[in-house]
Amino acid sequence: MQAKSERLPGLFILVASISGGIANFLNLPIEGIAPMFSFAADSDVAYANISGWYAIITSCFLLCLLLAPAYRSRNSAVALPANAIEPAGGAAPPPPRPS
Repeated sequence: MQAKSERLPGLFILVASISGGIANFLNLPIEGIAPMFSFAADSDVAYANISGWYAIITSCFLLCLLLAPAYRSRNSAVALPANAIEPAGGAAPPPPRPS
């Protein structure tokens, strides 16, 4: 699998949208970042006391873990130029064998 970096932002948006939709379906609140860190008295209004942002951030992080090997792998389709393969002495390569 070869990763294409120009498709990566769209993939993150798609994964975040799907996980946000599932979090909304499960009635997890998707609100601003500030209410996530506040300890208000009415924080028990949300189901399970977790935010829907947790699902979105976790999904994007897991996508990063999934794509990391694709970006770290070496591209085997790259070929070195012919002059980079020549020995340092400048000797010509042997002629091809007759078939």
